[in-house]
Amino acid sequence: MAIWPLEQAKRKRESLTHRLSDGIGSATGPSTDLVGILSAENLANPQMAPLFAGLDNELEVDVIFYLRPQFQWIPSAWKQWELKRGMSLNDFVAHCINTGRPWFKLGIETWRPALPSAALHVRLLIPELLTGRDPAGDFFT
Repeated sequence: MAIWPLEQAKRKRESLTHRLSDGIGSATGPSTDLVGILSAENLANPQMAPLFAGLDNELEVDVIFYLRPQFQWIPSAWKQWELKRGMSLNDFVAHCINTGRPWFKLGIETWRPALPSAALHVRLLIPELLTGRDPAGDFFT
């Protein structure tokens, strides 16, 4: 799923549970051995989790967060956002340190109450720590 339909659902506060459940059910039919993966960086936004509330009552759900180490996340975020606003990398690093960014914990904590029956996993996005040195190893081993 592209990030823009997710952003639109977030703005409208539109539940995606039934749409996803119906879509996955129609794609898998009677088979329960299939794995569906919904992946988008913006799913870590704390406002996203409520859009999926109850999905864990209809399907077996695992929520996996892949976290980039801060020494990688901060310069990448600066390139994407702050560079356009004219903030120097040094100022952005200081801002991140002062505000506690990135807010990984906040994003993760919003998923527990939204999907209490789901298995929640947190993985560092460091190839040496991942199965097969790649996130796909979590799904296709």
